[in-house]
Amino acid sequence: MPPMNIGAMLGGMLGTSDMVGWMMHFMIGVVFTAAYAFFFNQRLPIGSPVARGAAYGMLVFAMAQVMFALMRAMGLLGRLVFGVVLGGFFSTQRATVAHPLA
Repeated sequence: MPPMNIGAMLGGMLGTSDMVGWMMHFMIGVVFTAAYAFFFNQRLPIGSPVARGAAYGMLVFAMAQVMFALMRAMGLLGRLVFGVVLGGFFSTQRATVAHPLA
């Protein structure tokens, strides 16, 4: 699996630098930590604090996988819309433009 630069990826999505991407990653971690401390720590029905933390870690991992899948799906959707527009445009031009290999 190729190495993943989270800071560069988030910075690129935001159109900013890697440093801003790393700051965003840090803030996401703070938000997830606060969510665990104030909500999940008391409500997860698991007795052991270590097991509760591990279960929360798996939940965060699953959420990250869903977010990456959604980002990929949005990229695919954008390219499909591009292809539809492109195909629609050239379908009107097909009769008037001679094919160079014909």
